[in-house]
Amino acid sequence: MDPTGVEAAAQRFRRTGRIDPASGAVRPEVLASWLRTVDAGVRLDSVEACYVGHEPGRSAVAEADEVFGTFFALTPRPRCSVALVDHDGVVRVRHDGDPALAALLDGVLFTPGFRYTETDVGTTAAALLPGAAAVVRVDGPEHLHPELTWLSEAAAMVHRDDGAPPDAVVVLSHVAHATDTTTALAGLLADLVLAAAVLGEADTGDRHVDLPSGHCAGLAVEPVVDGGVVVGCVVAGGPIDHATRASVPEAVRRQGSHVAPTTRRDYAADLRGGDHSARLHAEARMRANRELLSPYLRARHEVAAAVGRRRHQLLIGEAGVGKQTLAVGQFRRAHPSAMVHVVDCSRIGDSTGGPDPLDRVARELGDRPRLLVLRQMNLLSPVAARRLDESLRTLVAMPDPLVVAGCIDTASVDATRPYGLLLRHFHETVRVPALRYRADELGDIALSILHGLAGGRSLTLSLQVVRVLEGYAWPGNVRELEDVLRYVVARKPVGVIQAPDLPPSCFAHRAPRMSMLEAAQCDVIIQALYEARGNRYKAAEMLGIARSSLYRKIDAFGISYIG
Repeated sequence: MDPTGVEAAAQRFRRTGRIDPASGAVRPEVLASWLRTVDAGVRLDSVEACYVGHEPGRSAVAEADEVFGTFFALTPRPRCSVALVDHDGVVRVRHDGDPALAALLDGVLFTPGFRYTETDVGTTAAALLPGAAAVVRVDGPEHLHPELTWLSEAAAMVHRDDGAPPDAVVVLSHVAHATDTTTALAGLLADLVLAAAVLGEADTGDRHVDLPSGHCAGLAVEPVVDGGVVVGCVVAGGPIDHATRASVPEAVRRQGSHVAPTTRRDYAADLRGGDHSARLHAEARMRANRELLSPYLRARHEVAAAVGRRRHQLLIGEAGVGKQTLAVGQFRRAHPSAMVHVVDCSRIGDSTGGPDPLDRVARELGDRPRLLVLRQMNLLSPVAARRLDESLRTLVAMPDPLVVAGCIDTASVDATRPYGLLLRHFHETVRVPALRYRADELGDIALSILHGLAGGRSLTLSLQVVRVLEGYAWPGNVRELEDVLRYVVARKPVGVIQAPDLPPSCFAHRAPRMSMLEAAQCDVIIQALYEARGNRYKAAEMLGIARSSLYRKIDAFGISYIG
């Protein structure tokens, strides 16, 4: 390619919309892409890539993320970026080796969640891939869009095992740093992503495959490194020793199957007769089962378990349900001397040249346990989500990483939103129920808040007031309850609070009462829909109920879309 001739041809084509194919300055496939770009009406004065979100479960996203991460871990300071673009032209994964190049890519919106097709930004390597060979390269002025002429791309196909159109691995670099090995690197990474997708989940353990004979074999994949670059992999296999093979957890084995005993069970057998220790043990087990029927107590137990294992957790729920308070409270209970950092995601700007959003957290290192709380992740913009993802990736890779708790003010996770880029950093998802689903414990919650507001004064709630509070819908959740009690305390400093002392709003919106069992059923259905990625057929199969029954319960509980 003659860069000068291509640049002159591109400028003439932008002015006149015509070019002489006989000149030979531009490759035929690139010229055809230019013509399609003009026919599609692509604006050349600014990049207008469309944000479509991060859809889970499509393409080899997990495998590509693992392969790209391994490549950059083994390659010292590569001056390139690697991305996975699905067959719809949407950028799904991007790893960067050069911060300056990453800033340039962010400036032209080549970030995960954005659609980068020929009809959006013009000629790209991924756009030429379907009608060309297995590996395609587009350099500098071959990009018709003026804001992309600094970019050098090489794209290779990643075939899908489900028959869908192939995805693409794209290696991006500045034209000043482009080398002849870029094309080979794109093909190599595409082969590794395909191998990881075929062999199963990309993890550090062994893979298992089912043989035609009905037996199971174990496979181990080890990378082959030459000069700090992964050039291939070695696959080793052999029969599995069933004596040492880990058994499937009982909870997973029983999921969605009817394997309960058919004989009648005597639930009161432990309470009749027996020694005192057995009776105490039975009563403790009954209390634990009763607590598990409470949605909030179950959420608290899940958060405490995640804190004990130092696993990152994602707390979802309506605004004002106390997600941050729950995470901080359980972490301080496990680590009294802990340091807590709270970052408001709505304040993270879109400027790519701005300060690191987690710079203060990274600088305050110490021996004490640390908790990072990310508030209002649902308000992240696409560029802010990208900046936060890069900072978070560095923090969690430290030898003694902190525990991260993300808070999303929604009833369910939507991975197509900008915060979907950050979901891969979290290990657990905990749903904190709304206040209207905690009617059985609403009186205790209100009394606890009242004691904090009273400042030592004698204030109590009458039974009638508790019934009014239990019947209210509480659209503002705990924050609204605090405002109501603050209103009451300001007008009645001491004594027993009666129904006339409440504001008129408490009598306006009456909420349907949900029992503890109904609230538990609602949580189980939401969890099944989340694990099935919104597929109601699979969720009904997991729960062991008919689809019609699942549809009725979804409508009765008012469960919104989960995907």
